[in-house]
Amino acid sequence: MFLYRHLNLLPPLPVTQASWESAVTQIIMSIGLRGHICRIPRVGDLRDPTSCIALPPHYDFDSTLEETEAYCIFWHNDDIVEHCLVGKLSQEIQDSLPPKHGGDYDLPICTARDLLAFLRERFGIGSALAAEFTKAKVFELRATPATISSYVQSWHTAVHQLLGTPWDFTPWQKIQKFVDGLPNRNKAWGIIKEDVRRSWETVGPDGLFDFDILATCILNIAADQRCIFLSNCARSSPSAPTSNITAPNPTTASSGATASLPLSNDSSPSRPHLQCTNCNMFGHLID
Repeated sequence: MFLYRHLNLLPPLPVTQASWESAVTQIIMSIGLRGHICRIPRVGDLRDPTSCIALPPHYDFDSTLEETEAYCIFWHNDDIVEHCLVGKLSQEIQDSLPPKHGGDYDLPICTARDLLAFLRERFGIGSALAAEFTKAKVFELRATPATISSYVQSWHTAVHQLLGTPWDFTPWQKIQKFVDGLPNRNKAWGIIKEDVRRSWETVGPDGLFDFDILATCILNIAADQRCIFLSNCARSSPSAPTSNITAPNPTTASSGATASLPLSNDSSPSRPHLQCTNCNMFGHLID
């Protein structure tokens, strides 16, 4: 029930590949199975301690009972992740997916990680030229205090479009170039830029910062600054003058007084109707 309710909220493919992947990844993370789709680190890469990478265990005729059980548990969990990935896709897209089973014994061969890679290739960035265009577009962006949110969203979309492709952003590109576009002449952004610059000198090409964490931090700072700005505006603005309008006395009004509330927006006094008592024509009183 949990999965069905949340899968209904997924944006459609293919026009929103980046937002779809971000949403489906959040669902998979919420059930503790991100290890089935996270990128397998290369030798020497820093491993993500929050994700235990799940790979299909070896299985053959000589597998022990424990190995068989581990094999079954892996594919059971992988099927759950696969359902998150494809459960709400159109029938046309599902028909184009690679087969789940194969080989001489028709065992499962296509993991959820394989399916995600297929969907990224088909609906994400599929060529070096498209990747370079995506990078160049965000490299040119410059944020203002009023456009921080849209600036971060544009970068988030581009980073996740290229994630896992052969043309992914380098750590330096998606961190240094990202903060370079933040507004100048602001102490908070200046501190972030300086911390990022120093990270390359102290740590090296991998840096210290994760893009998603840094982006969330920037959005939180922008929201705090916006609240402070609005609070200062409210304190500095002059208070509205107090009205001294006195309500009419109902006793006076009922005793024949002429004061009354207007029934329309036209507050000008109405002109009296003049009628002749002799010829009954309007406009004069008597011939």
